[in-house]
This record gives sequence, C-alpha cells and structure tokens, in this order.
Amino acid sequence: MVMRQWQQKDPEGISDAACLGGLCHSIYGTQGFQGFAFPVEQRDALKEIIGERAEFLAYVTCAKDSRSYSEYVRHNRHLRRGETPTGSFAPRTN
Repeated sequence: MVMRQWQQKDPEGISDAACLGGLCHSIYGTQGFQGFAFPVEQRDALKEIIGERAEFLAYVTCAKDSRSYSEYVRHNRHLRRGETPTGSFAPRTN
C-alpha cells in the first residue's frame, strides 16, 4: 500500500512491477525469517501471477545477504535518478 501511495506521487519513478515485487518482498523467506517460504523451485508460478520483473525483484530481495546489501546501499546513497549504481551485493548462504 505504501508503494502504491509513492507511485501516485511519482508514477514514472515507481512501476507496477516495483509495487508488486515489494508486496511479495519476503515470499521466498529472508535471512532472518524462514518460517514460511514459497518454494524457489516454483518461481515460474509466481511469475505467472505477478509478472517476470516483479518476481525478479521479490527473488533478489529474498536472496540477498543483508549485510552486503546494506553496504551496497550506503555506497550508492548519493545517486541521482538515472545514475548507475556501482558495486554489488552477495547472495545469502542459507
């Protein structure tokens, strides 16, 4: 819901895929929560429901290592719209 509100203020900056990916941000489980996780082997099923780009965003959100991602975000915090981020972040190991 929050992302949809942001999208209303900036429709060109926040896509439907970003909103749907955000809605499903932890569907595959996260580094800190594995109580329920949609099976990664069924990624195609989720792609059918929310679209390929939204599923990819949800997958990357779940698969990242939080520490390396936080460092990546800090490193790129001064980017302006249209600039390309630098660096990368690691996948989680569990």
